Amino acid sequence: MILRFGAALIAVIGPVLTTASRGGEIRWGAGLREALATSRRTDQPVLVYVHSRSCGYCRMLEAKTWADPAIARLANDAFVPVRLDAELNADEIGRLGIGALPTVLVVSARGGVLRKVEGYVAPSRMLKTLKAAVEEGSASR
Repeated sequence: MILRFGAALIAVIGPVLTTASRGGEIRWGAGLREALATSRRTDQPVLVYVHSRSCGYCRMLEAKTWADPAIARLANDAFVPVRLDAELNADEIGRLGIGALPTVLVVSARGGVLRKVEGYVAPSRMLKTLKAAVEEGSASR
């Protein structure tokens, strides 16, 4: 019985551990104000991910898109990533004009929105979007 439970546990968490060891885990911050301050200091854009615990498409984005090692590397290296729970940050979400979940914003160090993506986005499309935002941010410096 214990052997079966152990094998089941490894089957469930194994992919998570493997993804994290390959650099597939984004180091999300929790506060927009702090992320914007870091962005101004580092001149890196902020990657804002707005989600909700009850949002199915948010879970899909986390399981497929954010878990992609190339996206995680780019998010950690070229952005200041911040994750906002829409239920816990309702005031900030309202000021940002978020009307759908999930929503991903790329915000420049100066506070301008460079990209806005609503709904689930496949890894290949998200990678293109984030690379374009990095290039746009570099060109505007």
